[in-house]
Amino acid sequence: MPSKHADPSLGVRAPAELRAKALAALGDRGKELQAFITACLTAVTENPEQVLADLDKYWPPRKEKGRAAPEPEPAPTTPAGRAARPAPKPSQKGKQ
Repeated sequence: MPSKHADPSLGVRAPAELRAKALAALGDRGKELQAFITACLTAVTENPEQVLADLDKYWPPRKEKGRAAPEPEPAPTTPAGRAARPAPKPSQKGKQ
């Protein structure tokens, strides 16, 4: 079912502790997170050089998108600690 909201959703994941601290800081000042994000987007569209310069010291490092590649499994070893030979392919089994 399509969304009936006028504006599209903005999905952002922030560390839980940072989000909690931001909510507390905003709440102490009578502000809401959604309105804060909208204010930031408005500010950066109206004065990008100044806003980005002000935020530069808070800018997080770039994260790679997507899932991390799985760690390769270590090669099997024999009880003596040597690398085990790979099993023969089914088409080669019995041929010598």
